[in-house]
Amino acid sequence: MQLPGIIVCLSVLAMPVLSQERLSPRDEFDVMVAGSEVRIQYGRPFAKGRKVYGNLVPDGKIWRTGADEVPVLSTSKRLRIGSLEIPPGMYGLLTIVQKERWILIVSKDFKMRGVSDYNRKKDVGRVEMKPQEVPEFIEQFTIEIENASATGGLLAMGWANVVASVAITPP
Repeated sequence: MQLPGIIVCLSVLAMPVLSQERLSPRDEFDVMVAGSEVRIQYGRPFAKGRKVYGNLVPDGKIWRTGADEVPVLSTSKRLRIGSLEIPPGMYGLLTIVQKERWILIVSKDFKMRGVSDYNRKKDVGRVEMKPQEVPEFIEQFTIEIENASATGGLLAMGWANVVASVAITPP
């Protein structure tokens, strides 16, 4: 009799499909900076021995800035990133990476999955970030707000041997 084998097979087929784990984990952090509660949520890809700039990060083209969905920046109060005024709300962050400068794009569309969803008409604006080489290799893409205080801080993004940054200040 083969009924038990069929039941086991059908039981396995009826099990819910489990979602796959992300290869690049999501991360988020909250910080008070320039008088605002700021949260950033983003995907953190690993270099894994691969060439980062000019390969994983396209040279001179819009990059989703991490893995999977674009990073989301939330701010409870108006703040300034570089020369760009940001009203309270949620925003998608993209970048254009070049050796001599990065351009941070702040978009009203915080739900875009990637560059294919990007629409320049939804930009709040763009601001330059200053890249610099660092001595220690950064294996996993990282976004931080350094030296956060009531007077401001520094939005920094680092991967491989480069960290790019821009000031955050009160408006």
